[in-house]
This record gives sequence, structure tokens and C-alpha cells, in this order.
Amino acid sequence: LPTARSQDRIPARSLQEIGDFAREAGSVDLALKWTYNASCIGPLQDWDPVEDGKMLAALWDAGISRYIVTLPWLAAFTARILPKAEIEVSTIAGISSPKMFTDWCSLPGIRGICWDVMENRNLGLLEKCLRIAEKMGMYVELIANELCTYGCIYRQHCYNLSSHDSSRPGGYPFGQCVDVRNRKPWEWIEARY
Repeated sequence: LPTARSQDRIPARSLQEIGDFAREAGSVDLALKWTYNASCIGPLQDWDPVEDGKMLAALWDAGISRYIVTLPWLAAFTARILPKAEIEVSTIAGISSPKMFTDWCSLPGIRGICWDVMENRNLGLLEKCLRIAEKMGMYVELIANELCTYGCIYRQHCYNLSSHDSSRPGGYPFGQCVDVRNRKPWEWIEARY
């Protein structure tokens, strides 16, 4: 399934292992969320909805009922295949306006938004969207573990490369991010996590 995390960052697991993780999490009242959050799935004519549908159904059967998406296309597909699934919009979607927030929340299956990490400190905008969320019965999460530097020009390309499970010659683009932090250590403090 398309994801924003390539195999070198989160290795593939068998459905048996995923089911075991889901059951263990459930035993302590936790639920796993599946990151079906690719920022790019490539040409639609090359995308295989039958295979993705089978995989989503298998994950559901393994105990995964929550999914994180980045693309409206994948949100609609997930809602169609798994109408009872709880779908959350990823921070990668970059929701940064009340209109975007409302439009995403109006899609079938959407239950929550993981706020754009680059807007974590924009309290005025966050408050507006929290009021919208409350009216719509949605939740909002803030992400606190994405270490992208504020306004990083490599961020979207990094997610696109990961969505295609691309190799990263010379550590690209992470190497550029690390170099920026090494040369300008204050970038750690300015990050929006």
C-alpha cells in the first residue's frame, strides 16, 4: 500500500505480525493507525485498486480500523472499501486554511485531521479550525515528532521519494536537512514540533 515511509525507514511486516501488534495494542486499549499516506501514488493508470482494496480488507481483518491518508483520492477509496474505518488526514496534506480544513472534513469517512506541522505555532488559525472541528464532530491532532526544519524546501520531495520507496543516493534529501541543522543549530528550536 502507498505510504510516506519507505522500506528503509519502516520495514514491511507480515499480516500475521500486524495482527499480533493490533491485538496486543487492543489489549491495553490502544489502536494502531495504518499510514496509507503517500503524497504521490504515481500515474493513476498504474495504480491497482483491486490489490490495494484486498490489502485494506486484509488489514481490517487483522484488526486495523484507523487509517491516515494524504490524498483525497485515497481517502475516498478507503471510505468506499472500508465504510466503518476511521480516516484521519495526515500532516503531509498540509492543511493550512479553514477552507482546506472544511473541505477535507466533508469527505466521507474523515474523522480527524493531523494538523500541518508547519502551522503548529499559528494559534489563531488553529483556533479557527478547532471551532470548525467541534461543529463538525471532528478531532484535531498536533504532531510533535516530525523533525523537518521550518519551511524546509526538501520536505515535499522527501515525502514523494518515500511514497515511491525510492533509494536515496548520498542520503538525499535527508543529508541536506542534517547539513542545515549542523550549520544552523537554531533550526532545531525553530522547528514546529
